[in-house]
Amino acid sequence: GEPAWTADSGEAAYSSSVAVTFGGVRQVLFLTPRALISVAPTDGAVLWNYDWPDGINIATPLFVPDDLVFVSASYDKGSAVVRMTEADGRIGVEEVWASRVMRNHFNSSVLLDGYLYGFDNANLKCIEAATGDEMWSHPRELGKGSLIRAGDRLIALGEEGKLVLAEATPRKYNELATTQMMRGRCWTPPTLAHGRLYLRNQTELVCLDVRAQP
Repeated sequence: GEPAWTADSGEAAYSSSVAVTFGGVRQVLFLTPRALISVAPTDGAVLWNYDWPDGINIATPLFVPDDLVFVSASYDKGSAVVRMTEADGRIGVEEVWASRVMRNHFNSSVLLDGYLYGFDNANLKCIEAATGDEMWSHPRELGKGSLIRAGDRLIALGEEGKLVLAEATPRKYNELATTQMMRGRCWTPPTLAHGRLYLRNQTELVCLDVRAQP
């Protein structure tokens, strides 16, 4: 139970860490209130650091194969994509773009075929990961909702319990189905497991059987 190592990564944050492999090097990414930091999982050595002070960082960094990392924070910060580089056996990082096009609040964006889908504060959006270009934006009816991807479908739960199924495509926002599932504050992302969709607010849990019917 003793610590294997510690790393000077700055202040604590809400964001979860994520493990990625680049150039044959395994690393763990941390989004702190001041920077995106990569450390070696074996000894905690800092591999690289991208200064990105934001203050409110809840969304988890997202690896965009083969060499990009997307970060986002809410309110007025925005988002950025950095590229990991390799030279002389050392891993580095360089900024690709940074803008306010996507401001994830507490829910992380999802990735499909080079496009990111997520909540820009209260607007559901699709942007191109490599450029940050906005493909479409759906206005505020879901509030600061939560989003997951199931194949080529997006499952979104609105802040006040509205459930939406939409197509994951950069062409346009295409809503396939919607229903009001519950009331009250819904900040927990949907969970899909073994053909069942789990939703919750602050007081209740709902389970939906979404398996294909015979």
